[in-house]
Parts: sequence; C-alpha cells; structure tokens
Amino acid sequence: MKRLSREEAERQLRGARSEVLQRLPEDVDPELAAEVALALVTSHEFNPTWLFARRCRKLPPPVIRALLAKLPSVTPRRWWAVFLQEAVRDEGDDAQLSAHFLSALDALLDLQTTYAWGSKQRRAKLKALAVSPRFLAAVQAAVVGDEAAPLDLLAVLAADGSEPSIDALMPALSRAHAEQSELLDRLEHLETHAARTPAMETLLASDELGLGRCEAAQLPEWLSRAQVTLGIHWSTNDGCVSGLRGKKRDAFARWLFSRVR
Repeated sequence: MKRLSREEAERQLRGARSEVLQRLPEDVDPELAAEVALALVTSHEFNPTWLFARRCRKLPPPVIRALLAKLPSVTPRRWWAVFLQEAVRDEGDDAQLSAHFLSALDALLDLQTTYAWGSKQRRAKLKALAVSPRFLAAVQAAVVGDEAAPLDLLAVLAADGSEPSIDALMPALSRAHAEQSELLDRLEHLETHAARTPAMETLLASDELGLGRCEAAQLPEWLSRAQVTLGIHWSTNDGCVSGLRGKKRDAFARWLFSRVR
C-alpha cells in the first residue's frame, strides 16, 4: 500500500480518518498520528482494539514512540494500554522498536481470536503467549491493571499456572465469589486452558460446599445429592418454569425431580 505525502496524510489525520494510519509517511507529525491511533482504540467502533491492531501495523517509529508515551495517561486504565506498555520497550533502534510493536499487535489479535473456546487453534495461540516471558508479564500486568480484562487474558494466566499468574488471577476470582456475579460462571471456562498443576486445580475448584458438577443428563441425580448435602428439600409444588408448555413441560418436570424425595 503506497504511503501518502506528509501534507495529504496530516490533512486526513486532522479529519480523524483512522484508515490513513496504514499509509503514513516517515516524516508525519508523530503527535498528531498518535492522537488518531489512540482515538481509534478508545472509540465506540465495533471491536476497536482489533481495528487498532490491524490499522497500526505500519506506524513509523516516531509515531510508535509518541503513542507509547501517551499510554500511561489513559484513564480509566485499560488492559490493552497496560499490555502495550509492558510488551513494547523502546530499548533499541527503530527496526527493533517496530518489530517489538508489530509482535505486540499480533499478540493483541491472538487475544481476540474468533476460534472456538476449546479449539486446538485457540489453545495454541493462548499457550504461545503463556510461554513467552515478555507477553506473559504483559498479560499479568494487564489483568491486575484492569478489572474488565477479557477472559482470554485470564486464560493465558491459567495456561501458565505459575505463582505470579495465580497472584494476578486472585483478585478476579475473589471479586466473582464475593459478588456471586455471572463472572463466576465465566471463570469456570478457564479450566479448558488451565495448566494441570495442583495449585491451579485448587484455585479453579470453586466448590466450597462440595456439590460437584454434572452433565445436563445427570441433573436429576445432582439435585438429589445436593438435597442431602445441603440438608434441604426441593419444592416441586410450583412445577418448573421453562419454554415448554402443556404435557411436554409436565414430562420435563417429572424427569427433573424424578430422584428428589
């Protein structure tokens, strides 16, 4: 893709046209370009972090440096900002900086893959981040820095299973238990990617009452066991609420409570 002249690039940047980020000349105003890149990733576009990672792959080194300098001022703290701060270090020449920035953008894309949660492809992408010291440290910092960090970042920590990763996971797990929020259900999915270590298995057990889990087909048996464990009695007087109607609903209710006495 042909790069624009400085005049044309800056004219389009002032018009907040983020697609021009893919065609910037080396002498473009770095502050102006960095502001547009930051506006893109903080926008209300659909999946702005993905767009950012796609459109910022050819930023000139001065623009990358200007962007990195702006990341600490992002408020409230966002996981992608913390991740980039930790993953991209300006410790070499322009070529090294560009290579580090590009690989960090690739990591951002891997953290937003559309492969199925338990697929071989997704497992491979998240595991690759877990075994990279640079990206693992960046993920750990991002999870600690942003309570809203996506589940994929938590899965990277689970795949690593080290003490620092467990420490980074603890606030999210504690918060989910305290609030009994839907996050608790989502965190159960971490087992798909978790390292098979005693510490990680204990951390993700999340069953203080010892009720265990079951497949959908074993739900009647689970209800019976839970009744004994908790010392309660399930009331079946009101039937059950479902999308079924008439005889089908009655048949489902009989099956569901078939082991409850």
